[in-house]
Amino acid sequence: MIDGRLRCSKCGAWKLPEDFHRDASRPAGRQSSCRECVKVYDAARYAANPEKALAGVRAVRLRRKGWTVESFDAALIAQGGKCANPGCDVKHTDSKLGLHADHCHTTGRPRVLLCNGCNCALGLLGEDSQRIAGLLELNDSFSQVQ
Repeated sequence: MIDGRLRCSKCGAWKLPEDFHRDASRPAGRQSSCRECVKVYDAARYAANPEKALAGVRAVRLRRKGWTVESFDAALIAQGGKCANPGCDVKHTDSKLGLHADHCHTTGRPRVLLCNGCNCALGLLGEDSQRIAGLLELNDSFSQVQ
């Protein structure tokens, strides 16, 4: 680092730290290649083999939620391609978004596959069983009034 700038290992240009993706494992806390070089590399990799590049992206996204591609596919088969919520009948093929790899935000452990609606609802309710039960009770009271 010279004058607060980092040198890109690909293009050799000296750039500001913001021009590099974060990487806590590196001494400077940034990747060694600048964002522009990473973008060019990723585009070339995708053009050479789109399926492999997309598979890699899928694996990274799943890994961030504590899943592997194999565990996701096994859960998809075990759940019959359906949302794990017993009150939901959305199938993997019914939704453009597919099923989401749900995980515990406290422990990071993978749980089940949920449709977009159930996954968002659970997240927005903070995974709080008391709030969920309260809403269920409230919803049931609406149907009794009518």
